[in-house]
Amino acid sequence: MLVEVKMGDPLWKTVGQRQISLQLDESATVFDAVSLLRATYPDFGAALEAGGTRLGVPFNFFVNRKLVKDRDLARHKLKAGDRVHILAPIVGGETQAGRE
Repeated sequence: MLVEVKMGDPLWKTVGQRQISLQLDESATVFDAVSLLRATYPDFGAALEAGGTRLGVPFNFFVNRKLVKDRDLARHKLKAGDRVHILAPIVGGETQAGRE
């Protein structure tokens, strides 16, 4: 089956594109998709391990815009046409109260 994987900074830089189509077995999970990316792009695994940000913040995984928790990556089965997003959480910023 074919699934699309979209990545934010800095992961996409390790594979050279923001979106990749992966051919996976019919019983594949999100973990399997990530494992294939690690095997295909060695720098991807290193960036993922480091958390990919200066603070070492872990990445969030979404399938069709629904968050998949880390503990569920190996259990969440993918279907043909699914879209997997791997994004660093948004951190920082200033609140309204912080401006006063």
